[in-house]
Amino acid sequence: MRTTHACATWRASGRANSARVAAAFRARGYQPRLVSEGGAVYLFAQRAPWSRFGVWIVHLSLLIMLGGGIAGLRGAVGTPAQVREYLRRYEAAGVDQIIFVSQSGKTRHEDIMESLELFGREVLPEFKDRDAAAALAARIDAREPIGPEDVRVAEDLFARYPEQARGLLESALASSAMRERAARRFAEATALLERAAAVAPARDELGPDRGGRRRGGGSDGGHVTS
Repeated sequence: MRTTHACATWRASGRANSARVAAAFRARGYQPRLVSEGGAVYLFAQRAPWSRFGVWIVHLSLLIMLGGGIAGLRGAVGTPAQVREYLRRYEAAGVDQIIFVSQSGKTRHEDIMESLELFGREVLPEFKDRDAAAALAARIDAREPIGPEDVRVAEDLFARYPEQARGLLESALASSAMRERAARRFAEATALLERAAAVAPARDELGPDRGGRRRGGGSDGGHVTS
């Protein structure tokens, strides 16, 4: 790592040494400055006028964060509903990993654990469910085999999000029925198709091309929102 700043201190009797050190710094491109104060000699050196640019950036960032806090850009701090809404904006922008720092300052261990438990109970499930729905929808669209475990995942999502996950469950049941039919298990295939038909909304209410199911068993994307 290239050093851009340096400092050193000598007793007043060491002024000759400090001058030699300053000369050595100057030969390496630094701009040294000697200051005598209180019986000591202080040396300060920086490599170039732009060497403090990083410091300015840090200060500017702190000012922006402070201004954001005043203006209401609170970060991931607030009620579970506020944090969910905050994280949805990151999700919409394509961010799929976020690091939270709960153990900052003088926060007590008990308060940190309570915050983590609240996050896991009230905030995280929505995003885990949405990931599970997207993964299952991708497998259905790719015509991968859909088995009983996949159907159970879709049923769990449908139980929590009946409107949003309806098309996903219908597609999972239809795809699983195709698998059973290919294995010549016709009774099982028929039962799955009957369940899919029971899940599907009435076509006369939504029109012939709606209802969350594509021809051939594909899904409508498996989006789940709360």
